[in-house]
Amino acid sequence: MEDTTPFHQAIISWLRNYFQEPQKSTVLELEIDYLNTSSTKMLIDILFELNKFYIFGNEVTVVWRYYQQDEDMEDLGHELEEMVDVPFQFGVLV
Repeated sequence: MEDTTPFHQAIISWLRNYFQEPQKSTVLELEIDYLNTSSTKMLIDILFELNKFYIFGNEVTVVWRYYQQDEDMEDLGHELEEMVDVPFQFGVLV
């Protein structure tokens, strides 16, 4: 199994640097077919970072797109939405 920790740490580091001089509005757009356990954990870490940024009054939105037949990904999006204050928008892919 490949160690993805350096990749994940680089994303968090990039986000923290971005938050020093962000755009007026930040949108994280996601279209995910599959997430393993470690990738789900990393996505949660990213959402927690975005949540900190949002709580301090910054405009942040997560756009969660999933395929119409993929109820698991739809459910995961709603579960993640419940974990943070950042608003989610859901879109169905066909």
